[in-house]
Amino acid sequence: MKKEAARRVLRTVQTPPRPAPTPAKRDPGERRSGKLTDQQKAYVVRRLAEYDKPVAIAQGLQEIYGIAISHQAVEHYDPERPAGHDLAQQWRDVFWQARRAYIEDIAETGTTRKAVRMRMRERMMLEEWEAGNRKLANDILNSIAKESGNAFASKNATHDGTPLTATITISDPRDFAPAAQAADGVREPGD
Repeated sequence: MKKEAARRVLRTVQTPPRPAPTPAKRDPGERRSGKLTDQQKAYVVRRLAEYDKPVAIAQGLQEIYGIAISHQAVEHYDPERPAGHDLAQQWRDVFWQARRAYIEDIAETGTTRKAVRMRMRERMMLEEWEAGNRKLANDILNSIAKESGNAFASKNATHDGTPLTATITISDPRDFAPAAQAADGVREPGD
């Protein structure tokens, strides 16, 4: 009993007092609730409306505003997710307005065009490859190949499935040299 009391006294003596938190400087007229200001909430809601991932939005908040927030907290601002079921009507309106504007913008900018989508996927694949996420990079490559059409089809067949054949007729032996040069690197059947 005496030892336990002595330990408590020793702990209280050795533990330095915590400094009082310094309030962050902000606009006096800016409304704030919890961690995020209205400007930061608008940033989160608009990015969610544009189908950005909560993890990417949390990273963006950290980079732009210096605010550390979990991706679960970001999901609270998405009215389409269960976590956002109690989102204030003001932010729901901002979300749906931003979503409509984003969808209209996509239709106008041409991301519905095949080449634009493939280029975007290529960028994603390169980012994932550099990040060391080889599996996801490979999946993105497969989606690019599928979208380009007949990517996994045999290169030795025509559109109707018949094998490709070529016939070379040499009438003069002097014509043989250019044909041999053209065939460099081409494997013979059975090789």
